[in-house]
Amino acid sequence: MSSSASTNSRARRSVARRLTSLFLRDSRGVSAIEFAFVFPLLIIVVGASIEYGRALQARNEMSHALSKVVRVLNIDPKKSSSQIASLLASDLSTYGPDDLQVAVANAEISGSPYMKISVKFPFDLLVPFGELSTVTLGVDTVAPLIAATK
Repeated sequence: MSSSASTNSRARRSVARRLTSLFLRDSRGVSAIEFAFVFPLLIIVVGASIEYGRALQARNEMSHALSKVVRVLNIDPKKSSSQIASLLASDLSTYGPDDLQVAVANAEISGSPYMKISVKFPFDLLVPFGELSTVTLGVDTVAPLIAATK
């Protein structure tokens, strides 16, 4: 009985080895498993790229609005802080003018008058990354106050 048990045991091991080698050589479904690992990372990278592009566009629009205000200041340097804030709010109305933070300060550099203007607003992300769902974007510039000539 021990010889038949021994033969039975060898036969089982032989079958197990053949099945194992067949399993290891079979590559069907490998690409599906690789896709399952890579696809979530791809979605994260694409989502982050879209969010970065949206934030960059908003920042560029803010910079453009600030450049327009500087051109207005070159024409009329006597604009008040509230007038500057309302000009910026009208240009950036798509981003919520109520949340717009505008800081205006007069400065003198090398004896010439300048106005430092800072603009900030909260930018809501479409896809929150963890605790990060709102980012504060800001742009600032220093505008020379050119006296009107006749």
